[in-house]
Amino acid sequence: MKRVGRLTCVRFIMSSNTTVFKSRYVFPVDQVPLSPGFISVRDGVIEKIDSTVCSEVNWDFGNAAILPGLVNGHTHLDLCDLHGKLPSPSSLTDWLRNIVEFRKHQTQQQVVDAVQFGISQCIEAGVTLVGDIASQGLSWPVLVKSPLSARVFFELIGMHNQRVQESIRDLRSWIATIEPTFHCRMGASPHAPYSASPDLYRAVGEIANEQELTVCTHWAESLEELQLFETGTGPMRIFLEELNAWDPDWSGDQLVRLSQVTEWMAAEEVLLVHMNYPSLVTFESRDSRHHKSPMKDPEGYVLDRLQKSGKGVVYCPRTHAYFGHSQHAYRDMMRSNIRVCLGTDSLASAPDLSILEEMRYLHRTSIGLSNVQLLEMGTINGALALGFDSFLGTLSVGKQADMTVIPLSTGETADPHDLLFGSSEAVSHTFIKGECVFHKGD
Repeated sequence: MKRVGRLTCVRFIMSSNTTVFKSRYVFPVDQVPLSPGFISVRDGVIEKIDSTVCSEVNWDFGNAAILPGLVNGHTHLDLCDLHGKLPSPSSLTDWLRNIVEFRKHQTQQQVVDAVQFGISQCIEAGVTLVGDIASQGLSWPVLVKSPLSARVFFELIGMHNQRVQESIRDLRSWIATIEPTFHCRMGASPHAPYSASPDLYRAVGEIANEQELTVCTHWAESLEELQLFETGTGPMRIFLEELNAWDPDWSGDQLVRLSQVTEWMAAEEVLLVHMNYPSLVTFESRDSRHHKSPMKDPEGYVLDRLQKSGKGVVYCPRTHAYFGHSQHAYRDMMRSNIRVCLGTDSLASAPDLSILEEMRYLHRTSIGLSNVQLLEMGTINGALALGFDSFLGTLSVGKQADMTVIPLSTGETADPHDLLFGSSEAVSHTFIKGECVFHKGD
């Protein structure tokens, strides 16, 4: 990084407490890239963004790109202790079994340490906004004191009535004891259809509508859960029986349906995580009385339902590959105007918490996805999904000056995004509210 001296100019004078940033490219997201790019920040807010400026440049990054702070739409920070410690899973069920065993022995201090480590990883990766799924909401006291913006989703599990009531009491207690801030906000997450009953989803919907909570849930994540829903058998049932979470009187009628979830969360739209198998409609059709098993979706029923859910889908590309799932349908979703944002899931399934590396992975492996769409998936789409788009997600006048600086490869290209996504350079600086919170090499 180099700093440059004062420039003489009579036609434009910045306020004395304005900080000016310069780089080869600025990617605002809501407009075309600027080259060179200048961003003027005052009191933590973007005051001006342009290709020209006549004022003292305080930070000149040279051959680099400035992006908005990146958005990790889905992670589990309390699992950061598991990085590199799990054997390669033969199935999602095996992986879940390891997670449950790990959490049995994890102390509250270990949770705090794991969350703090995850926050550091996010900041070093240029992520300034996260959607965190938190068992018992335990990441809240750490995140609320961190520089990150966050939506903390209190995770709920329960198939039996007693467990459902306990989960709802815990959620209400958590809501009553925390104090949301502008940058750290509440959410709720009934875990998944195989671990949360319709009664639990319905109760969460009622609370969400009362408290204006954003809701997210894992959905259509694996073929194992689809086998469970179709036949009531398979490795997922064995796993639930081991946990005493299986109802021997279970039938397909007791399964929550996507149409019910979107109806119960009507006031506060639901965000769906993974959606790895949307072409299989789980116990759902236009006439569910006659279809009690997954069916193909030639008429786009699920995509239509997803459009109505509003918040959209969080796709975790490298975790998707880790489990060997079939090709994700995110491009079909986007063609249907369904918002898709990016997440990493946890360090128990992803190599790191870098959304930049998730974007670069898709840049290498995806066909038919434009660079503009890819950048939106890692920025504004996530901010919209988590409800922070009014001040994060783009580099725009009036928004908070959260910025990610990434060195670029040399050379020229018709599309400057290729310099960004085709590079292997790590984030060099992260700014939150215009203040440097990470500088590589410090």
